[in-house]
Formats: sequence, C-alpha cells, structure tokens
Amino acid sequence: MLIRFLALYGIYLLLINPLLNLTSKTIEKPVVVVALDNSKSVVLNKDSAFYYNTFNSSVQNLINNLSKYFQVQLWAFGSNIISNQMPAYNQSQTNMAQVFYEAKNTFANLNLGAIVMASDGIYNQGENPQYAAQQINIPVYSIALGDTTVYKDLQLLRVKHNDVAFEGSTFNILAAVKSLDINKQNILIRVEHNNNTLHTATINAKGNADYNEIIIPVKAQNEGLQTYTVHVERLPGEATYVNNSLVFQVNVLKSKQKVLLVTQAPHPDLGAYKQAIESNAAYQAEITYLDAVSESKLKNADMVVFYQLPGLRNEGFGWVQYATQQNIPALLVLGASTNSNALTQLPINIKISANINTVNQAVAVPNNAFSLFMVEPTAWDGFAKLPPLTTPYANYQLPADAQVLFNQQIGAVKTNNPLVFFVKNQTQTTGIIAGEGFWRWRLNDFLTNGNQELTNGFAAKIVQLIASKNDNAKFRVKPVSSIFYETDAVAFEAELYNEANELSNASEAILTIKNKQSGKIFNFNFSKNGNAYQLNAGVLPQGDYEFTAKAKTHTKSGSFKVLPQLAEYNNTTANHRLLNVISAETGGKFYNATELNQLETDLINNSNIKPVIYENKSVKELLHVKWLLFVIVALLAVEWFIRKYNGFI
Repeated sequence: MLIRFLALYGIYLLLINPLLNLTSKTIEKPVVVVALDNSKSVVLNKDSAFYYNTFNSSVQNLINNLSKYFQVQLWAFGSNIISNQMPAYNQSQTNMAQVFYEAKNTFANLNLGAIVMASDGIYNQGENPQYAAQQINIPVYSIALGDTTVYKDLQLLRVKHNDVAFEGSTFNILAAVKSLDINKQNILIRVEHNNNTLHTATINAKGNADYNEIIIPVKAQNEGLQTYTVHVERLPGEATYVNNSLVFQVNVLKSKQKVLLVTQAPHPDLGAYKQAIESNAAYQAEITYLDAVSESKLKNADMVVFYQLPGLRNEGFGWVQYATQQNIPALLVLGASTNSNALTQLPINIKISANINTVNQAVAVPNNAFSLFMVEPTAWDGFAKLPPLTTPYANYQLPADAQVLFNQQIGAVKTNNPLVFFVKNQTQTTGIIAGEGFWRWRLNDFLTNGNQELTNGFAAKIVQLIASKNDNAKFRVKPVSSIFYETDAVAFEAELYNEANELSNASEAILTIKNKQSGKIFNFNFSKNGNAYQLNAGVLPQGDYEFTAKAKTHTKSGSFKVLPQLAEYNNTTANHRLLNVISAETGGKFYNATELNQLETDLINNSNIKPVIYENKSVKELLHVKWLLFVIVALLAVEWFIRKYNGFI
C-alpha cells in the first residue's frame, strides 16, 4: 500500500505542477597569466644555456603546480603574443606593454588574480610598460632574466640619408655609433658600394657608454636604385658583430623631374601644389601662364598640371588636347572656372556632364579598393577629416578600369561621383582632381598635425604615379620595397595587360621566391585586387632573395633583401630596475630566475588571489523534473511485481 501511495502521490504532484526554487553554486578559480619574454636579448649573454634548458623546465614545473589552484594562461611575448608556448627566444623586438593591455582586454570580466612576467626589462616597441601596468590594477610578479653586465660592443645605431640623389652629386649621410666598454680608441667607419670602398672616416670612443655622430660625404655615381653599406670596425671581444653594419638605399636620378603647372589666372592652389611637389627633392615645379605655353615647353616637362583648364570659354583646350594626344603625363585639376564638359572630347575615355557656374562642396571619401599606390590607414583617416573642395556640379562616366582614390561626399550624402581618379593605359596614366581648394587642405594639415606630411605625401604619390615612365611589358611585378626587415611582411604588386592593352587579372599569377644563401624556395599565388594583383608573402628570414613571377606566358624576375632587425642587439643590458618598480607599484614582488619556488609559495598563500563563488538561482516547474517520472514508473513496477509474486494478480 505504501508503494502505491507514493506512486499516486507523485502523480498528484505532477498534476498540480508546483514551482521549485533551485540554487546552484559555481566556483571559478582565479586566472594567473604567466608571460615569458621571447626576445633575443634574453639569451645574448653567457647564461643562454640556462634559459633554453633549466629555466624553461622550471617554469613548466611552476605552471603545473599553480594549475592545481589557478587557471594558468601561458604567453610568450616579443613583438606579438603567442599563447600556450614556451619561449624560443627568437623575437626581434619586445613590446612589454602589450602584455598588460592584452590581459586587461582578454580577462575584463573574469577573475584575473595576478600576472607573472619573466623578462630582462628591455623593451624597444610599444609604450613604457610601467605606465601600462598601472592601468590594469593587477599585481605583477616579475622574474628577472638576462644579464646586467655591460659587455664590450660597437653599435651602428642608425644611418640618416637622402632618399634621392642626382648622378655625379655628393650627398651626406649621418652615422650614429654607440660604444660600450671601449675607452679612448679610434674607430674606423667605411662606406661601401658594390663591394668597393667609397669613403672612410674615424671616430674616437671616449668612454664606457659613448655616443658619436659623424657626417660622411658619398658620391652618387650611377643612375638607379643604389645599395650602400656602412661598416663599423670590428674589435676583438665584442659581444656581437651583428650590429656593426647597416644597409641603405638611395634612388640616384639623372636630374630632377620637371613639373609644369599651366594656368590662365593666379590662384592660391598653384603655390600650394608647387610647395607640395617640391617637398620631394626629386621634383622641381614651375608655374606658367597660357600665353607662355609652347609645344617644346610641354614636351620638355616630365609632367604637366593643367589647373582649371580648359576655361569656361574653352581657353587652353588645345594645349590639354595636345598633351593627352602626345601621351605627355598630365594631371587635370577642375574647379569653378573649368569647362568640364570639354574633357569628353579628350582621348582619355571619360564623359563629364556639368552645369556651368554651379558647384558643390565635396569632402573626400577614401576608396579602400584603390590599388595604384599604397596608402597608410592613418592617411585614409587624415584625408577624410580635410575640408571640402569646390567641385563642378556634374555627372561622371568613367571607363571600367579607372581607379578612384576619393569619392565625393556632399553634406551628409556619400555619392559615387569621383573626387580624385586616374585613367590608365599601357602607355600613360592621366590623373583628375575634380575640385579646387588644395590650399585649404595644406593649411588644415599644418593646423591639425603641425606639419604638412599628409598633403606632401599626397602630391608626391600622384606625381610619382603620373610622371614615372611606364613599363611597356605586358606583365609587371614589383615588391613594395627592395629592402625589408625580418619583422616586415614582404609584399608584392603586379599588373597584367591583355592584347588590347587593358588591365586584366582574369588569369592566375604565381610567384616563386628563392633564398640565395640557403636555396630554400617559397611558392605563392597572387590574390586579385580590383583589376590588378597583390601578394603578402609574410615574414621571411634575413638574406638575399630572387623572385620569379608568371602569368599566362609572361615571366618577370627581380630581387630584394631581408635585413636583420637589430633592436635586440643594440641593447642587451638587462633593466631589472624597471621590473622591480612595476612590481612595487602594482603590489606584486620581484624575484630572481632561481626563486621560482618562493614565487609559487607566495602566489598560493596570497589571500587576495582567491576563487570567486557564483550562486545561481532559478525557478523550475516540477513537471520538468524528469527523474520524478522514472521514480513513479519504478514504484508502480515494484508494486505490480509484489502483487504478482503474492498471487494477488
């Protein structure tokens, strides 16, 4: 009877379906981040074997023991952070501050108890880690690595030089040399080009940590991109010879390229364009008026800027037409005084339908798909904040392969009308700036940034694109630089022209890179960007490389260098004081690399680093308690079995 009663009572409870108040508890262990310095400077001393073997093993034991009490996150940091990996001490730069910001962002809503940072205290990237550590309000337990001993070393810190020189001229370079533990000794410096010594100079090291700068004249002898190497004499017993030389490149030109600005009337834009163009030493600009223009003057220019031409009465149209027909590199600047409709008659395949004497105020809207030259993300942001240009009220029809750098924003409306664009064929590139008011851009650039680098760079890139002599090859490939550092991503740009001289990337393009020293080969496929190609080959080891690109039946070859990043070699003296200060200011402690057992004890016994208990309350209907149904069925089954056994059924 009791069993039947219990079963029926359970059924009764299910029928009335009461609500249950439930409480559950979750215990969350505190998080401890163990961040280990993965940079080269840690092992550039006599204790390198200790760090590769003993220290890494000791840290692994520490992590295993701490995992019983904490959620341990292992990071190896240098120029970036690698999770769940012991350090290989191969990073070429050190950003200590990123550890604190990454911890703050990753564990913002979690129980972050402490950060254990093992480092030599040397940073050469990012902001001051002392400031960054103060932002997170978490104790930092630091472990001192590296060596505080100052070793004998000569360091060629940097070489300042012109980017451009002219054939036969002499340009100066400035070499900065730091000497450690070298006293009263003359040091020889030499400049080499193609394994030939061009110049030698001497500096005198006067003390334990002496700094010298010396100006060295160098003669530019050959046209083209020239590679030079500066060597500082190697002394016996130096800590390393890696930082005793630096490579730099200078573009040697026959002469300055001439840019002719043609106009029918004075305008403040003309002076602004002239200043911006001449901020690059490779160019000289001249302003001339229509009555002084001649065929020879146009032909002798490397590029012509037609400012608000043709005029409203078609002034200057003949010269604009002549320049475009003769494939003279040209930039057309439109404005309120331009007969924009006349441009439809030019052989550049654009159609503009404008209302004469009607203008708009247009703000530049960057087009991220633009691919004719590289624009830094910060520059995109800067252009978007510049004041508007005065543009003709017009509709534009561009050829399919036109490249738009900026579109127009009228008030709050972003339009598809171009503000700055380029029409490119295999022979020539023509640029159009559909607005006047560049002088306002220059003024705003200076007021905002304290310099005019943004607008100078804008002018330089446009002139370089338009005035450069086009390669007549159907397939063109070039790395974005001829010199990379081992921390840089090696990137390429490529273009393929079809038989109609139209830019097309319908075919696949591949690239093979070979390290000349090791013979190792890297194979890549270009990705398509607009009608062109681009490729990011990532970071490559230092060395000399040659590349071969193929598309259809076309082949293009070239070479580039990957140089060592010397930041870690130029400062190998550990800064334990910085670690000590960070620990003291954040409420942590400072330890030597052999005191990991004490660190473990202090962390475990720290009453401020404790688990968080979360209590979760919920309301649940009894009908959803599944086990009660099974109990009722079981009770009924037992009751049936007993009755059957006793012969009542």
